[in-house]
Amino acid sequence: MKKELGIYKAFWLIVWHKVQSAIAALPLSVGAATSVGAILVAICLFPAYPPLYEVIEPHLGFIEWCWKAFVVIAITYYVLIKVARIITMSQHNDGFGSAQQPPGVAVAVLHNETIDRETKKRLSVHESGHLLSYALFDVKPIEINVWVTDKKGVNPRGGVSPKYSIQPENKSFRWDQMCCFLAGVVAEAVVYKRVEAGSESDMKVWESLARVYLSNWGLEDGYSWFENPSNDIEAGINLKTLNNLRSKQWIRVKKLLDDNLDLLNNAAELLVINGKIDNSRCFELIEATR
Repeated sequence: MKKELGIYKAFWLIVWHKVQSAIAALPLSVGAATSVGAILVAICLFPAYPPLYEVIEPHLGFIEWCWKAFVVIAITYYVLIKVARIITMSQHNDGFGSAQQPPGVAVAVLHNETIDRETKKRLSVHESGHLLSYALFDVKPIEINVWVTDKKGVNPRGGVSPKYSIQPENKSFRWDQMCCFLAGVVAEAVVYKRVEAGSESDMKVWESLARVYLSNWGLEDGYSWFENPSNDIEAGINLKTLNNLRSKQWIRVKKLLDDNLDLLNNAAELLVINGKIDNSRCFELIEATR
């Protein structure tokens, strides 16, 4: 009997070792549910092995009690995590980000609160920078809309939505697209002389686009770029190239916004007042740039 139990135990240890890494990568509540599933599978297989079932049968009641307690703990943990996320969002709802909105009544409560005018103005300046950067594009969108919200707890809190009949995939378009993602940050720097930490999301998108651009056209443009750097020296060269590329595009966008500072402020004021700029007015602003 001891030998049979040892074999069975060894089998389940091997199986558990194989799934452990997958469970560890899941949220705890999901991992707990997965663990419960594994326990249930094991219990269901007990009758298929009569010698072992005879040993386990007297303890099935205790095993079932442990399983129920485990399920209760997992559900309680899941609910507490949800509540904690809602509380955290209510405490930090002034930040930029792309987190999902919390569901249910808590959203309605948060959305009844509004941000102050100065915060909305900064957000409007940021989005207006994105808007005016379309003056740099060789290929203009056929439709474009801009919006911001003054409601707390809403993410994202603003955006520019361009629409193309056929979106180009060439080098020129990718260059202009990178400048566009940089333009919100540049607009804040031009108007406020500093950039809010919330602009990090735009910079992450810019870097992702820049890496693709350099992989496809970097050598053609004379940039040093290692698509898969194998050491610190190559990684350092890549970082320097990204900084040079960003500086070059920053100068381009900053000149546009410096030359059209009144237009940038006018667009931002429209967003502060109306919360949006419709398609026709967007194109009027873009065409008015010099």
